[in-house]
Amino acid sequence: MNNSEIYNLYQQYMHDTINNINCDIMWEGFLRGYLAAQPIKVTICVGIPASGKTTWAEQQVCADEYCVDINRDIVRLEILKERLLLVEDTNMWTVWDWSWEPEVTTRINEKINSALRMHKRHLIFSDTNLNIKYRNMLEATLVSKGIDCSNITLKYFDIDLDTANQRDVNRIHCVGKEVINKLYKQYSELMR
Repeated sequence: MNNSEIYNLYQQYMHDTINNINCDIMWEGFLRGYLAAQPIKVTICVGIPASGKTTWAEQQVCADEYCVDINRDIVRLEILKERLLLVEDTNMWTVWDWSWEPEVTTRINEKINSALRMHKRHLIFSDTNLNIKYRNMLEATLVSKGIDCSNITLKYFDIDLDTANQRDVNRIHCVGKEVINKLYKQYSELMR
């Protein structure tokens, strides 16, 4: 039995449980035990905006039902939509208030907890992750939740500056040439 088949059985069990259909307790124990025994893999993407991190993460999530992308920009968009500050075709960076970042961090922790409760086995963080201090805090948070640090890997996204700037111009939530150039310099220094 492969992971997908076992996951489907678990989902059926959860559906039956929610709908009060009698379920075999042995199956519950088996499925929960099996999923809990699978190691949790974490990929922390590192790269400048428009380098392909989110696109890669979306491909992984589509290919693996045990995979989830946890992204600070997506959380920021959720907050803006909840506060009715984001209308269609509005660049989020024109209305974002950086004093809301602690709420973003709180929600990221909630998303990590939710992913673990849902037995996700591959957590991807597709932010820029250029700040070593933030990356270390993220890794410490994951380890505090029982994730083995040897299962945390960094995936680097190399891109030339011109291509990143060209891609950024075509995005609704573009960060702009100045930000791309600044983060490119930071990424280049990180890779030395």
